[in-house]
Amino acid sequence: MSRKALFIINPVSGRAAHGLTRARCLEAMTEAGLSVEVIETTGPAQVARLVADYQGADFDLLVAGGGDGTIREVAETASWLEVPFGIVPLGTSNSVARELGLPLDPAEAARTVAAGHERTIDMGEAGGARFLLCWSAGFDAEVVRRVHRGREGGISKLAYAAATAAALVTCPRPGIEAMADGLPLPAGAFQIVVANARVYGGYFRLAREAAVDDGMLDVCLFYGGRLSLLRQALRAFRKLPLLVRPERHRGAGAITLRAREVFVPGPPSAPTQIDGDIAAGLPQRIRVLPRALRVLVP
Repeated sequence: MSRKALFIINPVSGRAAHGLTRARCLEAMTEAGLSVEVIETTGPAQVARLVADYQGADFDLLVAGGGDGTIREVAETASWLEVPFGIVPLGTSNSVARELGLPLDPAEAARTVAAGHERTIDMGEAGGARFLLCWSAGFDAEVVRRVHRGREGGISKLAYAAATAAALVTCPRPGIEAMADGLPLPAGAFQIVVANARVYGGYFRLAREAAVDDGMLDVCLFYGGRLSLLRQALRAFRKLPLLVRPERHRGAGAITLRAREVFVPGPPSAPTQIDGDIAAGLPQRIRVLPRALRVLVP
């Protein structure tokens, strides 16, 4: 008897709108023996409700077709239901697929899903929402806010570049506070990233030792102004280690550490994001959920 999959697609993701791409993915999965039913989302925070409509039906796995935000939502639902989870990357950065070593070609990724090789990985949780990549507050969350504020359809790399340039000019320094496993960290950060994975934004490496199955979160706090943040971003893009010893006389640099739980009390005005989508505001508690998800990989 063939396995049944619910293929949940975000139709406004970069490549999801192309009928040929969708047809190739469906063909790849059905040829490998999967019975596939397609469900389209029409906006964020819909996946759990859409899947709930199929609770009376028999399905064996959930498959996400979209960008990292859609993948996060489907993964969260799969983790609650304790069913295997597959990924067909159709977004802009496709960070989750890169982290897991998945093919970036949608049809090849669909064949990987159909092959059914499972790997158990961790997830993070912030305010009841689960994530695969990272939660953050500060500058990059302001970039995400600007991108989604003017979003109509898929998100291009140019949209991220324009939002980043605008945020560099106008984003205030929020002065973020944080605690890691109950210990206070130096206050005044320009940005904090709590990562479950190495890949950040598709092309950056902030937490070089991070792993999605180590039972830990990797925390990066950035201090100083815009020039300090830009310098760190350039090093991350070049896959170089961050400058992790703060320059005390200027308050610049970064701090990196590992923790199982992080508490960020404020300030409430700081923007936040979770796997590329706008998130609930501060205060926020973030924790690791070890071995929370069964994901299909090569």
